[in-house]
Amino acid sequence: MLKVRRINNGDRAESEYARFLSSNFSRKSRLISGVFDESMEKSEFRIWNKRGSNFDSVNFYPSWFEIKKQHGAQPADLMFARQKVFGEVFQRQLGELTVALIGCGGIGAVFAEQLGRLGVKKWLLVDPDRVEIVNLNRMPGATRQMADNRWHKVEYVKQLIKKIYPTGSSVKTIPTAIENQTTQQEIAAADLIIVATDNHRSRQIAQELALQYMRPLVCLGTHIDIQADGMPRMYCRITVPPLGGGWCLMCGNIINLQKAALESAPVEIENLASQAGYLEGINDPAVFWLNSICASTAVGVIQGMVSGFLNVEEGLDWIYQFPESQWYKTNTGYLSTPDCYFCGSEECDL
Repeated sequence: MLKVRRINNGDRAESEYARFLSSNFSRKSRLISGVFDESMEKSEFRIWNKRGSNFDSVNFYPSWFEIKKQHGAQPADLMFARQKVFGEVFQRQLGELTVALIGCGGIGAVFAEQLGRLGVKKWLLVDPDRVEIVNLNRMPGATRQMADNRWHKVEYVKQLIKKIYPTGSSVKTIPTAIENQTTQQEIAAADLIIVATDNHRSRQIAQELALQYMRPLVCLGTHIDIQADGMPRMYCRITVPPLGGGWCLMCGNIINLQKAALESAPVEIENLASQAGYLEGINDPAVFWLNSICASTAVGVIQGMVSGFLNVEEGLDWIYQFPESQWYKTNTGYLSTPDCYFCGSEECDL
């Protein structure tokens, strides 16, 4: 915003310098002068005319949102009134964030619904699967009718987000596998990659994309097994590899490359591997509350990343175990693998 001001005696030096610039160079230059306060937050700038006879005062705003606020924009959304403790910048950054969610099943759906309510409105949803009756125990808001009509899971999650934001949100759905090259290009353009799938191959590709395009990655997963005495052991895991390498999902043994390779093999080879005991069955047990712990914690991790109160520079690997109800935090220093083929110090083309 400009406002013309006349010069006074204190502005004579700048006035003469402005006149000097415009009269001594073949390309007519204009003088712009300004000062900041000690905090570098407030400023005063001027644009001088070529004759040095007057200047325009310039008001600078940190973002377009501040301009709208200063000029009668609508007040902040009351939906987020009880999140003000985290600051307006935090809320604004969430609103500007584009999240690529790979896997819209039992964990991904809960995650999307919760992160959406925190303030994320821009989404890319990737999942080739459809809603089935067996999914209904752990997908909030999913119905028997959706299963009967064979909804794509991405469309189901889109509906969850659109119920929160009927307007003002952007949700793109891609009902294909992550192996699709066009899909990978879309994922690479997002600000944050979330992988919440139940197979090793998709996690490997997500990690490779995150390394290649320098995108932060958050990996979510749960596991349930039954011991010989009939007691269940349940785990959920949230992993954030360091941006740019140091350690990754592959070298951290968070995914199994052998299983990832078999999952991408032709059907005949996959069937042989399954019969030989190399692949787990697809009917792994799953419950809503364990998925919710995983998804909720991941949303908290992302809130910490965006607001700055959680340092993930060295990466993060948290594991929850039940029935002990204990959290374990991996010492990520032990995960560092300088000679990793994917993220090691020696550059390689992915």
